[in-house]
Amino acid sequence: MWVPLDVLLIFVALYPVVTAALWVAGGIMFKLLDEHASRFDQEPPDGCPEVSVMGVVEPSSRGSAAPAVVVERRHGG
Repeated sequence: MWVPLDVLLIFVALYPVVTAALWVAGGIMFKLLDEHASRFDQEPPDGCPEVSVMGVVEPSSRGSAAPAVVVERRHGG
């Protein structure tokens, strides 16, 4: 007869192993079935979208005590 403590110990012992196996199997399935590297090799027909690049300007270069966040728009590609 199983006591609740035995069931709990078995669950705690097997849970990480079982979930890790599921994550690995899911990653392998995604790699084989869905992720095709060839579709990322070419630029889309309408070009790459613009990307916002965020950077921090150091306080010494601005002359104030607080750093400033600068957003710059760049065209992809």
